[in-house]
Amino acid sequence: SRHRKGMHVVHSVAQSSAAPSISYSSSAQTWMDVSLCMDGFYVRQAAVDLKLHRHTKNIISRSTNSTHTFRTELAQPHNPWVLDQLKRVYELAADQGDRMATLLAKFLSSQDTEPTADEAMHAQCCMHSLIVALIEARNTLTKPSNHTFPSVLRTSDQKVGSHFNPAPPRELLVEFSVHLNELVVSAYELHFISSNKPGSSTAADSWVPTSDYTQQTFHFKDINKTVEVVDQVQVHFKVHSLQWVLENLFEAYNTAIRMLRKLEALNRHQVALQLARASCPQSQASARHNAELVKEYTSLPSVHYSNWVCGN
Repeated sequence: SRHRKGMHVVHSVAQSSAAPSISYSSSAQTWMDVSLCMDGFYVRQAAVDLKLHRHTKNIISRSTNSTHTFRTELAQPHNPWVLDQLKRVYELAADQGDRMATLLAKFLSSQDTEPTADEAMHAQCCMHSLIVALIEARNTLTKPSNHTFPSVLRTSDQKVGSHFNPAPPRELLVEFSVHLNELVVSAYELHFISSNKPGSSTAADSWVPTSDYTQQTFHFKDINKTVEVVDQVQVHFKVHSLQWVLENLFEAYNTAIRMLRKLEALNRHQVALQLARASCPQSQASARHNAELVKEYTSLPSVHYSNWVCGN
């Protein structure tokens, strides 16, 4: 058996710990032991111990029979590993929060008067934009980052290893990512194949998290590079604060959907009145324009809670 170190999650001054909930490896002889410190959308410290079974000659470390072990650490308090999926969610929330604050301030400043047709239409557009952003935020937590395998291999100057000390060799990729309410630590042992080698390969854009890609190859047509996965191991940590983020995104999404439907009904009524009262070409054109906006920023279908939090 092997000892699993805990994961310490730091948010402001609050601290919590969690043990890895899922471990995946390509064989019983391949495993990974991880301890780390997560601070918001940063991983500031981490210690990673790897035991590789299907090793290549270029992984030089302590070796025993057919396995190799490799240990590395990440200690970057001033230049941490950025979990760009979480950072993107934060940016979306901040942007939409500013837009909603501006919209509410405008309505509160004129609460003694009825909103004009243009103001009501603007509110519908803002609510539609909020819903689209909430869907993007949720999808960001289900899709792999461009800075993780395999997309990161598109760059010729691979700087992922620069976070670690000692830096892993080119054939060893260690990374952190997010999937729904889990922090995923992954390690891939890679073999770079000459581009003219015959045989089939997996499209690089068809990657799915938690799948076994051992002995599969990925071909990047745009840079004419082919990579084979020699060995693979993952450790998953449940992060309770990420579950809270998913649930709050879902609650905000449902509230925004209800508000959008009310605004849509209000604006359809306003457009009907505008068209009936239009007495000149200019007012008729304005009414037709608002009618098109109502259609463009119409209600979006609701998503069931189980699909939202499970990534379906």
